Amino acid sequence: MRLRAPGALHQLGLYALPCIVAWLAWGPGAALAATALMALAGMSLRLNAMRAAAARPDAAKLRLHTISFSHYVEKVRWCMDRLGLEYEEVPNAGILGVLLTGRTVPALEVPPGLTRIGDSPRILRYLWGEYCGRLPEERTRFLEPTAAALALEQKFDRRLGNDVRVWAYSRIFRHRDLTLRTWGAEEPGIPGWQRTLLVTCTPVLRAAVRRMLGVTSKRAETALARTRQAFDEVDGLLADGRRYLLGDALSFADITFASLAALGPDGATYRELRAALDINDGVLNVGQAGEVGIREHAVYCATKGGVNLLTKVLALEWSVRGVTVNAVAPTFIYTPGTAERLDNPEYLEGVLDRLPIGHVGTITDVASAVIYLASPAGGMVNGTVLLVDGGWTAQ
Repeated sequence: MRLRAPGALHQLGLYALPCIVAWLAWGPGAALAATALMALAGMSLRLNAMRAAAARPDAAKLRLHTISFSHYVEKVRWCMDRLGLEYEEVPNAGILGVLLTGRTVPALEVPPGLTRIGDSPRILRYLWGEYCGRLPEERTRFLEPTAAALALEQKFDRRLGNDVRVWAYSRIFRHRDLTLRTWGAEEPGIPGWQRTLLVTCTPVLRAAVRRMLGVTSKRAETALARTRQAFDEVDGLLADGRRYLLGDALSFADITFASLAALGPDGATYRELRAALDINDGVLNVGQAGEVGIREHAVYCATKGGVNLLTKVLALEWSVRGVTVNAVAPTFIYTPGTAERLDNPEYLEGVLDRLPIGHVGTITDVASAVIYLASPAGGMVNGTVLLVDGGWTAQ
């Protein structure tokens, strides 16, 4: 909501109208006349908005209304980015929109009439209908609304998404500063008056969200158990070795699960990070170059060394909040980013000469270390740089 927007002013006028009628002690006739005038004003504002939108130089550009942290926003954003669409993001303090106007995010504003499409499933159906046939098939195929994909999306949206939200809020609400950051109080793109309302009305807003979503300790435990069950179901789908939930091709069902579960849409990643559901409150950094020197990489090594020391300092400062801070320091890991160099036999030979274990690492090696530090098994590990280097630094 933007105060300079005519629609927002009209909305505030509707809120104020009953107060004005009561304050001035208007009779039924005057009250009905004022209501009719407000209705006419609303129609006029919508017509003017349509004309203004059609006349804008960027009339073909989409607008995506977002909030600072939302898995459903990420779902839409990832799909639009994959399509290669140009769009303008309009950040909002989402909790205010829900309580004051009844509008939720994400919401896609479609020109020229400034039609708003709410809810991520409806937005994805619009994107499929609008761009299938207009864009190359390889870019739009993942949005095809097959019965299987729609069923998975509905299950993830209604169950997993709500469960993750309840569990996350049960943790976030323990800390006022984290609550405000989650709602966008530190987001400069959100209007100042919204951020001020967030800060001044935090207890009221927090109580409203608790009641609206039913955030209790018992429900949070149930939500976490149901989330584990959802991961078990995904494990079952991937048990035959398929790369994606519905076979060998990415679909919007994969993106839905990835965004709601905060994982990347890759079959191996689902399995490797499955154990991360049993997590502690913690922060993990990465950087082996802070432990050893690398020729011609002075700045890189210096910054990684800074990250490792920052890890120790933050471990001292954040432990009082029950947050552990550790770092993982891997050696050469074979990834798409390192493949060009490691596929060079001469370069690989030089690397293996420094690796007593005799081979480079894999993403799974790093993921396993991360899972350990994030799980209850690593609950007493704090301020540590865990070397996953095959013995590189043992020499």
